Amino acid sequence: MKTPILLIVLFISTFGFSQNFIQTQRQVAPKPTNQELYGLEYEIKHYAFGDGDSTILNEINFELLPIQREQSVDVEVYDASIDQIIILYSYDKIHAKYTEKWGGN
Repeated sequence: MKTPILLIVLFISTFGFSQNFIQTQRQVAPKPTNQELYGLEYEIKHYAFGDGDSTILNEINFELLPIQREQSVDVEVYDASIDQIIILYSYDKIHAKYTEKWGGN
């Protein structure tokens, strides 16, 4: 009688350990930076980067913008913190740009 109970306890403890091991082994990809997403998911309307200076991109906080990205139409949003209009690409355009850059469907 002790053997089946011992086997069940051993199985449960091993199962719990393996689940913890699997969860800790997963690595989360880092969130892309605004520089990495520029030209793929958005752009700044009529903005010229002086001497390759892209520090303005670091100032954009997409979490604070009232964003409603559309499926097939680009959306323009005014960002008061940088005094610029940001063009958010549509989901269709983003998909096409990612496909063009990295392939796939």
